[in-house]
Amino acid sequence: MQTIEQFEQIGKELVDIFGVAKGSMFGHKGFKIRGKFFAFLNGDNFVVKLNQEEYEKALSIVGAHPFSPMGKPMKEWIELPNSISNEWFNYSIKAKNYVESLSK
Repeated sequence: MQTIEQFEQIGKELVDIFGVAKGSMFGHKGFKIRGKFFAFLNGDNFVVKLNQEEYEKALSIVGAHPFSPMGKPMKEWIELPNSISNEWFNYSIKAKNYVESLSK
């Protein structure tokens, strides 16, 4: 499955199951809950906001790195490579749950 198709399928499931909203972050298609973004597509990579423990684990994935627009890392945001796109849905759930917990 191509990157954009994978991303769109994840979005469909998130909207259908959790009532997630779609939007644009930094000009990229993304997903948000309660008005806060938790994931978006950056080229062929998937960017998610994770709690510290999940963030540290994700850093060990080959090709994963802190999301750094303009060269400055954004706290808690990690860019996951296309090579693990089969895991993107699971990471989107982790990100959604984390961001949702911050807005309670």
